[in-house]
Amino acid sequence: MKVHVSIDEVPYNRKPDKSGIGKMKYRVARNWKQLELAELADMNGNRGHTIVPAHLEGGISAKDCVAMQIFALDFDHGCSFADIKCRCDEMGIKMAYAYHTFSSSEAEEKFRVVFVLEELLEDRFVINMLLHIFQCIFPDCDRSCKNMDRMFFGGKEVI
Repeated sequence: MKVHVSIDEVPYNRKPDKSGIGKMKYRVARNWKQLELAELADMNGNRGHTIVPAHLEGGISAKDCVAMQIFALDFDHGCSFADIKCRCDEMGIKMAYAYHTFSSSEAEEKFRVVFVLEELLEDRFVINMLLHIFQCIFPDCDRSCKNMDRMFFGGKEVI
């Protein structure tokens, strides 16, 4: 399956420092492309490529979102990947892939879960509603994931 995503061509092996993040967002936003889902999972989850799920036109903020096919959630505290996978299985929600973040450790599991729609959405209202629905289903996710222009740094290992 091919998916649409904004992706950084530059891989990282740790979270970039604040000075590089602003430049990175512009670079990522300009690189909207279509990839095979397996390639995206490898680039984002194993090789440290940052993504912005939205197609941003004319800027890098939520108001510039014109399309989205991928939805990602951050889980930093209070739940395990096994808990989230079980919830998805019980509700019939299919994960596209998940990965451990750079700051994940055996002491504290930190991960992202990525969901993919069959089709590209181009209605900002519907995109916002889906983001809200995901946060209702997964109240233990990081609440800052609710904005359409959110960057998701790459990871160190697909789960």
